[in-house]
Amino acid sequence: MKQKGLTFTLRLRSGFTLIELLVVISVIGLLASVILISLNSARAKARDAKRIADIRQIQKALELYYDQNNEYPRYDGGGIVTCGGAWATTDDAPTFMPCWNDLQTKLSPYINRLPVEILWTSSGYHYKTQNSGQGYYLLMYPENNSMYRTDSPCYDSQGSLWWCTGNNWE
Repeated sequence: MKQKGLTFTLRLRSGFTLIELLVVISVIGLLASVILISLNSARAKARDAKRIADIRQIQKALELYYDQNNEYPRYDGGGIVTCGGAWATTDDAPTFMPCWNDLQTKLSPYINRLPVEILWTSSGYHYKTQNSGQGYYLLMYPENNSMYRTDSPCYDSQGSLWWCTGNNWE
């Protein structure tokens, strides 16, 4: 009796199985989403840092204006005026922009141009002056919640949290 020998055929596979490909694609997708989330957070922090630098520049321009005019710039409409640089997510943007543009004109000898919020988010700049022209608030509403300052003189108890350079409101 002749016994057949067992023969093993070794087949070389070229390529990956469908499951291996799906696992690799899933891992790559997961890593990409984690990286993008981190990148978006870093971008928001960078935009907020730029906004803070912007309002510090505006503050310097306001102080230079005050040194020459003995008052802070007021909107020609008079009264306690609030104006901001593009609060485009609210219906108030058309009201605020003429005031912001007027402030730009008055501060033009001291600052090249006032910043305007270009992202059309709830972030932006805010300037409020007294009727007497002897005091103001200069604020920035940040994208990044960790920059909110509840110890700020610009914090209000209704939950509106702002970042500000300080105030000169008398």
